[in-house]
Parts: sequence; C-alpha cells; structure tokens
Amino acid sequence: MQRLLDRLYNAMRQTLLRFLLLALLAIAISTGGLYAWLRTSLPDTSGEIVMSGITAPITISRTLHGAPTIDASTQEDAHFALGFVHAQDRLWQMEGMRRFALGELTEVIGAETLQTDIAQRRIGFGRLATAQYESLDRKTRSALILYADGVNAYLKSRDGSFPMEFSLLGFEPEPWLPEHGLLWGRLMAYQLSARWRDDLAREALIDSVGMDKVRELWPSLKLGEQAAFKDTPLPPRQFEPPLGASNAWAIVASRSNTGGALLAGDPHLGLTIPGTWYLARMRFGDQVIEGATAPGVPFVIIGRNANVAWSFTSNEADLQDVVRVTNADITSNDPEDIRVKGGNIHSIRIFYSGDAPVIAGGMLDQSGDDGLALMSTTLKTQDKTPAAFYGLNEAQNLSDAIRALDDFQSPLMNVIVADTSGRVARTHAGDIPLRKGIHGRLPMTASDLRWEQVRASSVYPPEIDPVSGAVANANEQTPEMILSEAELSGDWASRARADRLDALLSAQQKFDLDAMAEIQHDVIDVTGEIWKSVIGEAVGDGLVPHAQILMQRWDGTTQRDAPQPLIYASWLSEMNRVMFYDEMDDRFFGMKLPGPRHLLELLRAESPWCDDAKTPDVETCKDLPKRTFDIAVNKLSLVYGDNPSDWRWSSAHEAFFANALLGRLPTVGDFFNRYIQTDGGDRTLNRGASRSGAGVNGLFPHVHGAGFRALHDMAGAPSRYMVAPGQSGNPMSSHYDDLMELWRDGHTITFDDVTLSIMVLSPIK
Repeated sequence: MQRLLDRLYNAMRQTLLRFLLLALLAIAISTGGLYAWLRTSLPDTSGEIVMSGITAPITISRTLHGAPTIDASTQEDAHFALGFVHAQDRLWQMEGMRRFALGELTEVIGAETLQTDIAQRRIGFGRLATAQYESLDRKTRSALILYADGVNAYLKSRDGSFPMEFSLLGFEPEPWLPEHGLLWGRLMAYQLSARWRDDLAREALIDSVGMDKVRELWPSLKLGEQAAFKDTPLPPRQFEPPLGASNAWAIVASRSNTGGALLAGDPHLGLTIPGTWYLARMRFGDQVIEGATAPGVPFVIIGRNANVAWSFTSNEADLQDVVRVTNADITSNDPEDIRVKGGNIHSIRIFYSGDAPVIAGGMLDQSGDDGLALMSTTLKTQDKTPAAFYGLNEAQNLSDAIRALDDFQSPLMNVIVADTSGRVARTHAGDIPLRKGIHGRLPMTASDLRWEQVRASSVYPPEIDPVSGAVANANEQTPEMILSEAELSGDWASRARADRLDALLSAQQKFDLDAMAEIQHDVIDVTGEIWKSVIGEAVGDGLVPHAQILMQRWDGTTQRDAPQPLIYASWLSEMNRVMFYDEMDDRFFGMKLPGPRHLLELLRAESPWCDDAKTPDVETCKDLPKRTFDIAVNKLSLVYGDNPSDWRWSSAHEAFFANALLGRLPTVGDFFNRYIQTDGGDRTLNRGASRSGAGVNGLFPHVHGAGFRALHDMAGAPSRYMVAPGQSGNPMSSHYDDLMELWRDGHTITFDDVTLSIMVLSPIK
C-alpha cells in the first residue's frame, strides 16, 4: 500500500500544487470563501428529504459522535438507508475502494497508477464480484440492490460540493452498482490472506543461506517443495505485509454478574483516517441490528442483533500458493482495456490457469512462456460469504449463527458467538486448502499441486459451552487445528496475547462489562518476564546498568509514560537486526521476524544465525543478549538523552492515522493526518503494533491495532462500542477525529447516547 500511495502522490503533485495556489488566491480574494465552499461537502443530517425507492418514512437519528440509528418499517428500507448514511459520511472512501478494487485509478489519476491497475485487473476482483453477484441467493442480492439505491439516492439529493478529493482529481462519482457491494469483502479477504510473497521470500532466503538455517525460522519447511522463481519480475505490492491480530472472547451466563452471556471483540487492522469501520444501528419491526459496518457493504460485519452477538479474529493459516505455469496450463486468455486519464487506452491480456490468475511472468508481456499463477481460497467465483453475513444479521440463536457461517468461505476466520439464552461458542468460518501432503510454504510447479478447497467447519468442530465457561481466541493456532490430521500450515501469532487473555479469564469467577473492558485495555506484555534472567544483574554505575535496573523492576506493563517498554522493544529490535540483517539484507524489513520466545529458543540452541556472516570471526549466541542490550541502550541515549528514567515509550510510540490522499498534500498534508501517543505494544491485548523491522531509528510507530471495540451483555444492557478515529471521512466534519482520544483512553459510546440530529427520508406520495 505504501508504494501505491507514493505513486498516487507523484501523480497528484502538480494538480495539488495548482489547487493550493488557487486556494491561496481564493483566500486572498475572499476571506472564508474557500472554507465556506468546502463546508458544502458536509451532509445535511437534519430535516426532511423526499425521495423515491422507499416504502415509508425512515428516521435517521445521530448521536453526539455521529453514530446513526436507522428506524425503518422494513428491512429493505433499512438497507436503503444504510447506503444513504454511508454515502453521507464516507463517500470518498467508498469511491477510492471501488476504483482500487476494479483497477480504475488510472482513469482519474493518470499513468502513474497504471501498474497498480494492471495488477488489480490480473487478480480480477471486478470479474469475481460480477460473477459472484449472479450466484447469490435472492435475499442477499436484494440487500445489495437496495443498498446501492440508497447510495445513489444520496448522490441525487446532495446539495453542494462533493468531498474535496473529488475536486482535487476533477471528477464526480458514478452510480453505485449492486455488485460493488461485494468488492470490500473481496479486498479484505485477500488482504488478510496475502502471503504468497512470503513463499518467494523464503525460497530466496534458502538460496542464500541454506535450508537448515531457514528451517530454524519455519520448522515445517520441507526439502523438494521449491521451484526457481527468483528472476521473475513481480507486480507492485498492493498491501503491506499483514499484521494479523484481533481479540475475541465470550463468557457463559453462569459466569456473568448480570445473568446474561457476555462477549467482547476488537478486530485489529491498519490504522487509517477514515478508519475501516463505521458504527450504525438498523431497527425495523421488532428487529435491531447494530455494530461495525463497512462503507460499501449493506450488512453489519461485527456486532449483534436482539438475540445473538458475534466477533471475528483472523486465522493466520496459509491460504495461498504460487504455482509456476506455462502456456500449456492456460485455460483462458482474454483482452482487457484500462482507461488512462486524458483519453488513452492501455490494453492487456488476462491469463488464467483454472481459477488461478497469472500475476507475473514472461507470458504476460510475451517475453516468455512462463508465469506465476496464484491459487487462493479468496479468489473463487462461487463465494457465498455475503449470504453468511445476511444470515448472521438474522440469526435468532447460537445454532442459527453457526449454521449461517456454513456459507462463509473467505477468508478463514475464528468466530466467537453468544446468545440471549446464555450460551457461547467458538467456531471456524471459511475454506481451507487440502494440499495432499504438501505444506505450501514455498513456490511450486503446476505438476506438484492442484489442491482441494473444503469448509473448515467440516474439518474442525466448534467449541460450544465449554466446562471453563469461556471461549476465546487471540490469533493463536486453535486446538482443533493442532490435533487435526488435515495438514494446514500458517504463521499463527505467538501465544503471548492468548496466554495473557487465558490468565485474565481464569483469574476471577464472575464478570461484567466493566471487567471485560479492562481486559480489552490490558497492556501487560507477558514475554518481558522471560528475559529478566537473560539481561543479567547491573554492575557499577552508568547508562547501561541504570537501564538494567529499570528492566529488572519491570512487570511487563507497556504504558506510554514508562521507559521500560522503549528499552525492551529497542533491545529486541537490535537483537533481530544483529542476528538477521547481515544475511537477509533488505528482506529483513518485510520478513516475519522471530518474537521474544522464538528468539530465546534460538539463543539457547546456539543458532548459527548468531554468527555475523560479514565478519571473519565466528560470533556465538552466548554474549549476544548483553551485547545487543548495550547497543540498544546507547542508541536510545543518542535520541532521548542519557538518563533512562526520563525516557518514555510515548516518545517513540504514536498511533498514526494516515489520510491516503489528503495527508500527502505538500506543506499542508499533515493537517489531514492524525497522531496520538498510545499505550500497548506488539504483544499486548490492547495492541499497539509496529511494522516488522521497526526500531532502527529509535521509533516504533503504532500502525496496527483495534480500530473497533465492542462489548455486549446479552442480558439486555446497551452494548458499548468504540471506533477510531471518528465516524466521518470528511476533514470538515467534527466527527473526523472526535473519537481518537476517547479510543486511546479506553472509553466507549452507545447508540443510546444523546441525540444530536434527526433526519427523515420520506417517500414520494
């Protein structure tokens, strides 16, 4: 995604500079004129609008923080109204997502995004969505149609300018089509399972350091799986390497102080402004559905209805394989045109081997007859996942919810469910590949593999109402997967967060929502304790002994006003750098590096990675912890001063909410981005994760975490929510970032908060 943003920036630079000059001129001519014009892009949220497409009046009331409640007579009108409010608050986000998915950025930006569009066309999200829409059941298609009608009703009813991104690029949004409501799900599924580049990176690493050393990092690797792809040019990276994470758990009614089952969930994704999630509630008849929606989609993705609540965590199984193909393996070869801003057409050909699109190789530009085809559970035409969300939204009990998830196909997820009868469950949703004895951790040839795709629920049974009275997942490999005979590899999270969650759930017998909220905001890193015996006792005075004393007194609390989290993160970063950078080179920054527990295992086993390949001496693991601790502390002193007690995690750890386009404007771009100092780290339940390889400059930007949190009491109390950084994607809105500090400090909001505005959508009589 970063490379995409760089290309967007280069393409837009001249346009943006011209816009700024015009803006400055407008300000000089008429004070406040530009501001007044930009304000017209804000939606009306009060009054009445008469429109076609609805059967009865719909009331849309919004809370102090912009969370809408839609009161409609029918579910159909509720879907219409959800499309309307999404377009009101997140129109540019929806348009940008649509064009990125369809490979249509070049039409409005120019040739700088051509390679991005080509890569997207080759994957084929647009064709997948069109075919998928036709395969869905009538009810799900109806929801997509009515949602699209609501989006388009807003486009017709608006009075004023479109959000400023449209003005900068010089175009207006086209009508929203029903199949566009499937694009977000396709992109999210692909992003959460996009690991095919890791297969290529592992192969390249084997070529340079040997299988034995690489197997220390990925023990499941087997000889004979790899095929040579090292010289194949790859398409641009569309997504940053996933930092998969989330927490979700549920407590049965007998362990609840309120007499009802409790559920908590906080999915972790990259932090952006606007954020991924949008809070909304729909009421119709005697039904209510509320929680996290995704602009562009007509369903509540994570939330509850009157009877059932649910949340997801990413299952980090390997769901993709790269396969070498030749012209003989190609089953379709179709032309496709990409419109370039200014009127030109760029023509390409799209190659498929069965369901697998060819994403790289000589056959694409006719320089050879080879190619790399991508096999992925997320690229199947007949994907019923949208119907699963429809079923979840309608579920009346735990059994209904689990049954609805049978339609869920991509990506593979862990799902936590609770209902009003006091029951809870943890189950798997999604498809898995059966590779027939091959782990799929390295690239393969077409003769090696054509795997079968099956539902995870047919292989791994759900866990329902366990004796412990609680179900939970924090991205660790589930017990069913460990015990199953089905060979499925992956990069599951270490058990650090899971162990902390299990300990907290076992520490007391009874819970309420306040106790659940405390767990969501817990910032203990349990791995800190295992390194105290390694760090050694402080000897003498000075900088390093001072830092050693601080670490010996640390209980793992990763608070922003403490020095120890900074010392610990820097130490681990330095240890990874010393062990791996000499042989990984630039791959170091994109590679999944060992966590604290894995690092300690390598040190105790006297791993050959401890040797610096660029020196004639043979370094051992014995002195590596002390040596890297000294290096890390001295580096920190150059940035933060020579008194470790004065160092603060907050100095290095800020949550960064980037506005993908406006945030890159020259001179004024940072006005549209948001920063806030935060607690937490890579391995805390309140997660404040940084990218792999962070820390070389003493900084650990918080780029990944819980952009949404939910707490549900199925006994009837109002559910509590938080989204970051706000409900609106328009910088002119007070809801652009008004939730950021509340999010950071652990507060929540509800749909029953004070009503700020009321709008009525009335049908034409």
